[in-house]
Amino acid sequence: MTNWIYAALATALGVVVGGAVTDTLPRWQSWGEWRAPQLEGAQPGGFNENKAAVQPAYGEGQVPKLEILHSDNNYLIVNKPYDVRMDGDHDVTVLSLIHKHFGSDPLPPIHFAHRLDYATSGVLCCALNKKAIRTACGLFEKREVRKQYLAVCFGHIEQDFCEIEVPIADFVPAAEADRRVPTGGQNSGKDFRMTVGVEGVIGRHAHTNVTVLERGLYDGKPASKVLLSPLTGRRHQLRVHLLHIGHPIVGDYTYAKDETSPRMMLHAWRLSLPLPPALGGHLDIETPDPFVDVLEDLR
Repeated sequence: MTNWIYAALATALGVVVGGAVTDTLPRWQSWGEWRAPQLEGAQPGGFNENKAAVQPAYGEGQVPKLEILHSDNNYLIVNKPYDVRMDGDHDVTVLSLIHKHFGSDPLPPIHFAHRLDYATSGVLCCALNKKAIRTACGLFEKREVRKQYLAVCFGHIEQDFCEIEVPIADFVPAAEADRRVPTGGQNSGKDFRMTVGVEGVIGRHAHTNVTVLERGLYDGKPASKVLLSPLTGRRHQLRVHLLHIGHPIVGDYTYAKDETSPRMMLHAWRLSLPLPPALGGHLDIETPDPFVDVLEDLR
């Protein structure tokens, strides 16, 4: 494991690092005294009306590269590029990139054991047979899979470690004209945005651990680099939780109203799958850190 990430994790867990031990861990929960500050210019749910004006992630004719992290007879683990959809009727998808990478080599049907948002990059597990996908999905459902993400968010998070345990609920627009559905009509009629649960629309339990790795400046503004460990797997959980505590992710067009950053800075950095020996045994896959030197030092 990268040294700076190990050190941050050790500190967060109360291990002595350089003679210091962390304080009591703060927690944010729904309907408490603490309330996240409103983002300037943000609309309910954080939707950015001007998303269509954002420049495409890749130039005309450019196809993002797909990195293969692990391959065997049961699983294909890839490093998903950002701003690429998983599948569907689109010019570039993870599925099409997999087939492009292997060219004329025959491939079995690809089954996604989990999904990453369009704008999120990082470790993605694909199963290559029915037994493999059934086993992997079972591990996700039983919450036996360990996931860790790297992100850069706006503002300086004061604590070195905190827990956010706030339910995630579907966002219900105040007016029909404000409803936003995914491109391509998936879940047609249902707004794709999420929000924190409130009385009356409680949502589902969600729990995220946040470890601050670095504080600095991004584009001249205070920003923090964090390691995120979700203990649940709700839609947009990490993005909504960080927004809830007033530190939305840099480049998140939907929730942070940020049109200037080149990408959403959320990356699935590590995935640990406790597979049985018959399927190859425990898999622990991590990727390079895409946000090295993103932050400028504080002066």
